[in-house]
Amino acid sequence: MRLLVIANTAGIMTPVAKYMNENGHEVRIVQRRAFDEFGLTQESGCGILVDTPSELYKEVRSLVDEFRPDVIHVNSIIRGLVVARYYAPSIPIVFTYCGTDVRGRKKPHPEISLADLVTVASPDLQQYGLWMDRAIDPMFHYRQNRVEDTALGIYADYWLKDTRPLMQEWCDTRGVQLTLIDRTESDYRPISHHHMPTILSSFEYFLDFKGHEKELYALSRTAIEAIACGCKVIHDSDLDREITEYAFVHPVSYLDMYRGLMPPSRGKRLQRYGRFMLTVFKWLSGRLT
Repeated sequence: MRLLVIANTAGIMTPVAKYMNENGHEVRIVQRRAFDEFGLTQESGCGILVDTPSELYKEVRSLVDEFRPDVIHVNSIIRGLVVARYYAPSIPIVFTYCGTDVRGRKKPHPEISLADLVTVASPDLQQYGLWMDRAIDPMFHYRQNRVEDTALGIYADYWLKDTRPLMQEWCDTRGVQLTLIDRTESDYRPISHHHMPTILSSFEYFLDFKGHEKELYALSRTAIEAIACGCKVIHDSDLDREITEYAFVHPVSYLDMYRGLMPPSRGKRLQRYGRFMLTVFKWLSGRLT
């Protein structure tokens, strides 16, 4: 099977791509360089990094013609879905919503009708599509050099609220030493994805504090990787609960999903083309968001 991935949001496709390439399939991931600061797409071994949106779509067109994918997987980028359907009217397309793409919207984007399958990356988004949890790279099953009573927290400026005081308070009340990775600091340097297993394995706790409402409980990808490394994960929806077990998803689940979409029948191809033409009409008439 040949899989073309457009955008590797949060690196969710890296374990899938590595597994498929190691088992006789071919994968290409097209990603903007600015969104691969942690080296996740490079880690996949099949990444194609570009600088601008126009270069990305030009590369997609070239790959559709030359790589000839059996399935296309678009992550997050609505315009990427429209472009993929335009260049590949007969190829099955999976579109994945990640948290900030749709969380809080009253209804999904109308353009997702162009996809053959819509998936979501966390369980709180299941009203918008099929939940396909994030697969974990086997390298995260690393458990050495752990120091007791230590915790790792990560903060970024796009978190819903400033969770740094809550992290510090949680640690102070339990006699735990906090190490904070603050992505907002001017001297912050990204930690490569390849080094994260060693870092996570050295802490007893990982604080998965994002500031979501309690009813939006969902572990981040890094938290799932931390559990794989043997950390006790604390989520800010329940500060007294230690999460030590998780139903890890194997990349083969994604391969099975892709196989279920092919080969397309002639009627299915015509249906896809019809959906695309309808979307173009709506776009020209200013009805798309």
